[in-house]
Formats: sequence, C-alpha cells, structure tokens
Amino acid sequence: MPIRLEPVARLGGALPRRRRFVGIGDTDRLPLVFDWLPPDVELVRDVQAADWIVATLESWSHSGIRVESFVPAGFEAYVRVLHPFEDWDGRRSTFHRWGDVGAEHGIAIGPDTSVEDVLGTSSLDPAGVVGTPGSPGEGEVPTAVCRELVALLSPRTTTPEACWFAVWSGWGLLGTTSAEFNMLVPRLVRRPWRARLATRRHRRHQRIANRKATEVLNAIPQIAEPYGPTGRRYLLFRGPVDAACSLEPMKPHRVSPSFWWPEDRAWIVVSEIDGTSTYVAGTRETIDEVLGSTLLEAVEVTRAARMG
Repeated sequence: MPIRLEPVARLGGALPRRRRFVGIGDTDRLPLVFDWLPPDVELVRDVQAADWIVATLESWSHSGIRVESFVPAGFEAYVRVLHPFEDWDGRRSTFHRWGDVGAEHGIAIGPDTSVEDVLGTSSLDPAGVVGTPGSPGEGEVPTAVCRELVALLSPRTTTPEACWFAVWSGWGLLGTTSAEFNMLVPRLVRRPWRARLATRRHRRHQRIANRKATEVLNAIPQIAEPYGPTGRRYLLFRGPVDAACSLEPMKPHRVSPSFWWPEDRAWIVVSEIDGTSTYVAGTRETIDEVLGSTLLEAVEVTRAARMG
C-alpha cells in the first residue's frame, strides 16, 4: 500500500535502523535512497517536531526577505554567521572574510549587508569584477564553519545526542545512483570502448532510478513552508549534534541541514538554501560565544534584518 502523503499524527516515528528507506508498493525494488546516512542518524516520518518553528515564521515581505521568515521567534538573541568568500584555482580553495573583501570596496559589514553590497555589483556572479574573490556558496555551510558551530553549541544544550535536522528535499544528491556510477568511471577509463555503451545504459537506468527516487521522496511526510511561495519542503532526520557536518549523500559532497536544533530547543541553526550566511538563535550567552569566536565572522542581528 502507498504511504499517505499527509503527515498525520504518529506516522511511526523513526525508521527501523535495518531498513533506512521508505518506498511505495514493493519497496524492495526501489533504490536505497537514504543508505548514505551515518549509522547514528535516522529518517523521521513524524514531522510534528518542527511545528514550533513553523508556527512563528512570518510571511515574506515585499521589501525583501527577512530573518523572521526563516528563523523562529522566542530566543534572547540572534546572530548571522557569514560564509567566507572562496577562490578556487583548480586545485585548492582560498577563503576570504567579508570584512576584508568589503574593505577593498569601502564597505562596512552590517546585519543587512549582501554579497552585492560587498562587491559593488548587481549580481551574485562577480566574474566581471576584476580582482574580486568568488562569492560564498549558497545554501551550504563551509565545513570549518559547521565544525566550529558544533563545537560551540554542543556544550550549550542538555541533549547533544538528540538533535533534529531538516534537510531541503530538493537537493539532487539525495539519491545514490550517481554515486554508484562514479565508482565505474575508473574502469571505463581503462576500457574506453565500453564508455559510450555504459553511459547510454547509465542514463537510461538513471532516469528510471531518479523517477523512483522522486516517488520515494514524495511519499515521505515533509515539513512544509507555512506560506508556500517557493514550495520549499524539508525531510526530517534525528541524530547527534555533530551529524550536522556529516550528511554526505554523494561523498565527498555534503548537504547542509536548513534547520537544526537540539531536543531541548536551547538554540537553532538556520541556513537558507539560497543564502550566503547561517543564522543562530539562542540565549544571550550562546550568541556572545558565537560572536567571540576567532574562527567565525559574525554580526548580531534581529529578526527584522534582511536575509543575506
């Protein structure tokens, strides 16, 4: 029988650890969409754990997207953690702080500062600006930033072993078929005469697998954006706090949770999929610790600030 689409109360909670996927009909014939999960992280089908977040979010403003549309109310303080600008030379990345890039253009960094403000452009693509570093990545928290947040926030909760992670279901890496095909590439290079045939077969199987993976994802209850202008929906997972930095559907490619918070709701971390910053809400002491980190570039904000 198909799984019902609506998230009715108590849909069974977490999935059994020995079967880490949800399917429709004959599930054994469907791809193991979530076999990439760390062993201590599980998919959760009862999405009511996120109701308290959705209940306090505000509708999108015509004057710009505000923090209040993504970060819940009820916390003492809020901080914006800036994702560094990244230069990639084909071999390694070099990171730059917003303050350093802004200084080159005479721009001071504030709660509402955007990438366009820093670069003095009207586009997120700075290719036409000579000498400027590449823009920060959108929607993905850099590994160093994520690890520092985990280190700072873990002691600030009584439930570090029980954390919730809401992951945007639109990430194309949530299936495993492409990763499996990548394992074939070295063999195809050694036998190039097989590459064309293998690629055609792969594409055909990929289309079938993607369709089935979509059916799997659509059958899982998800957290829905309350006002729905973008149709954003999120899958819910549960595990220890440090799992925030280890969700890798296709190694070494990682996805960042859009929301993650501990069971005791001592704080919450929010990374919008189109954003270049991460927001943290918590107690005054927690936010002061984030602001004081030498490894992070952060600025205090209110929920009325423009998202960046």
